[in-house]
Amino acid sequence: MGLNIKNEHVERDVRELARLTGLGVTDSIGFAVRDMLNRERKSDALDIDGIVAMIEAAHRDGEPSIQDPREFLYDDAGLPR
Repeated sequence: MGLNIKNEHVERDVRELARLTGLGVTDSIGFAVRDMLNRERKSDALDIDGIVAMIEAAHRDGEPSIQDPREFLYDDAGLPR
């Protein structure tokens, strides 16, 4: 199976990558594509550390902290607001 690259800028960049890495053109494209796929797959994964960092940053910036939902859903008698 083959590809036919008709964009001269892309072809130039691939050849430069091959020259700089010492790889062939096909291997350079393969490594670049796999690298980008890995980054995209990681960005799609649930990033717990990132979520915690956002919560901590919001708390430091004076935004309301996370509260017990019962505080705003129910009154003092336990009835819905």
